[in-house]
Amino acid sequence: DRSFSVVTEADVSYAVKVCFGAMAAVFHRDGHIRPWIKRDVVEIFWTKMLDSFSNLKLFKPKLYQYRLGNTKDVMNILYTMGLINMRERKQRITARIETEVQIHHDLLWEYGKMVVIEFEKNRTDIHRNSMDARVSFSGGSCSNLENVSFQLHLLIIDCYQEKLDSITSIDDEDPYETCDTHVLLWLPHHLIQAKKFEEFLDLLLMKTFLRDRLEYLGIDEGMQLYMLDIQALQKASHASELGNVQKSEHNPKLIALMFLIGQVLSEIFSLNLPKK
Repeated sequence: DRSFSVVTEADVSYAVKVCFGAMAAVFHRDGHIRPWIKRDVVEIFWTKMLDSFSNLKLFKPKLYQYRLGNTKDVMNILYTMGLINMRERKQRITARIETEVQIHHDLLWEYGKMVVIEFEKNRTDIHRNSMDARVSFSGGSCSNLENVSFQLHLLIIDCYQEKLDSITSIDDEDPYETCDTHVLLWLPHHLIQAKKFEEFLDLLLMKTFLRDRLEYLGIDEGMQLYMLDIQALQKASHASELGNVQKSEHNPKLIALMFLIGQVLSEIFSLNLPKK
């Protein structure tokens, strides 16, 4: 809490903590808890979160009064307080300069995780006292990070729903120009954490998505991420109450995915082979 003491107004400090904790809860993978994430993605997610939950909206006027009128300002104050790192990086394909952010330290990530867990643990008491503006994320009884993250991953998927729909409806042979780096690297992860397993498989089965990911990351890193995503699906399915049923339903698409990967790799390697 000392890190947030720079923000002297209690409700504003609380709102900034919610944003920081939500960032910690959503943007991490197993074995990689503090990845670099596009700044604008985090800010769009925060905006969606503050606009989506009625009790969180109560803090927006106070944020304005504290000259934190938008989530860009929230990001700037977190950077000023030393809670996040920030860098500019040239995108591999388009050469466009993007700003990326990262939680500064592992202990800060742990703190952010505890913040959202505590908010969720207090949900029942908060609902008993409607006058208390301290709100946790609604949508079910959530008592741990996984369940809180489920609520938040649904929000970020909602931010990308239009783009996701366009991806899965295009012709496989059409050039795929609309994919940004966060879609390529993170959208499958968000879908798994939100338990949208069918949408996850449909996305990975898009030939254009696979080709673009391999082009962006390279074959080795791109294939490694595909395998990690598939392993994450199997882990999430196993943890689900309908794990055995879901795994049997996923098997045909997983088999089709293996064939697709083999086909795309074959095409890539045939293009790189000498003509003679």
